[in-house]
Amino acid sequence: MVYLVVRPQYRAMIRRFSPDLSNVNRAPIWVQAASVGEVLTAKPILQALEQAYPDVPILLTTGTVTGMEEAKKWEDTFQVAWFPFDHPFSVSQFFNRIQPRCLILIETELWPNVLHKAHQHQVPVLIINGRLSEKNFGKYEKRKGFFKRYLAPIQLAAMQTQLDADRILQLGVKKESIELTGNVKFDGADLSADESKAHQLREELGIQPDTPLLVVGSTRPGEEALIESVWRRFKQENPDCCLIVAPRHIKRLNEATEPFGGYKKHYRSQMAQSEHIIGPEDILFLDTLGELKLLYSLATVAVMGGSFNESVQGHNPIEPAALGIPTVFGPHMKNFLQPASILTECGGARQVNDSEELLVVLLELFNNAELRQSMGKKGQQAVRDNQGAVSHTVDLIERVL
Repeated sequence: MVYLVVRPQYRAMIRRFSPDLSNVNRAPIWVQAASVGEVLTAKPILQALEQAYPDVPILLTTGTVTGMEEAKKWEDTFQVAWFPFDHPFSVSQFFNRIQPRCLILIETELWPNVLHKAHQHQVPVLIINGRLSEKNFGKYEKRKGFFKRYLAPIQLAAMQTQLDADRILQLGVKKESIELTGNVKFDGADLSADESKAHQLREELGIQPDTPLLVVGSTRPGEEALIESVWRRFKQENPDCCLIVAPRHIKRLNEATEPFGGYKKHYRSQMAQSEHIIGPEDILFLDTLGELKLLYSLATVAVMGGSFNESVQGHNPIEPAALGIPTVFGPHMKNFLQPASILTECGGARQVNDSEELLVVLLELFNNAELRQSMGKKGQQAVRDNQGAVSHTVDLIERVL
């Protein structure tokens, strides 16, 4: 608790010790989404559940500040609360108050006290869009004997890939409870952007319609320096191109801008319509929430951050690909292995090993409009072809309930 108290950005999470449930109805379908990425993944599932069970309250919980900021956008439709810390007192208090009819975990979170209490209360647990990264699987497998006894209430494990299914089977989930459904993130991806909002954003940023634009999204530590080294050489052949960098965490903004000391820097939060023009020697940093997807729609090419940082293992490449934007990512994509594989195999994305390969691919793409168009169409079609996980998942949920 002291850690949360002395850090203002995390202080709101103190509420997880005893979440406010005053506006939560009893016996809801409880959906837990760890952070902002899982909350966004949960959206199509929540909407489908609302249609399937119009008379049943739906509770969405999350455990991070950014997750709560995103979840609160849907308070008019769904009930929202903090996910309790996995402590016996907090968990018991939570279960006794809401008495959920089921608990749906987005992706894979194995909280021993939550699972134990679900078993005590005879609450079925369902894992949706389940995945087990190599890192997390290794962590759980080391304590397999400990976790196995908590897996009894899991009545459905709807996993993204066969590898994920094999891994959760090894941890002790019953084979008959495991299903392959694909990745819900494909269903949640927008295949087109709001053109009026995109046009307005372009005007506010002062970027001309014919200006080539590279958007690097969700960068993590060390990646800004890599991008700067590539950008410096790339500009020699593409002097009219503009660059937008979106750090994954805004609190890293000062660190993220440091490698770009020789450029004039702009910040999205400080820009008002017609007051600024982003020029070729400028770098725009996205320091607002909720606009990255719209920025992808303006991009000539998108580069996914997190994929050049081995400790991160990538971010979601589906968003730009779904909008028909040629997408490039680095060698570390284990957290998004399935979509990365699908997009590269169809020719809708390129994977590179290092900064040198990134430079070569960017030069190739920016100098070949026909190639960009072909990649964009192939990526968008791959997203469309892999949709359907939501309806399959909701059918399985209905079967359990």
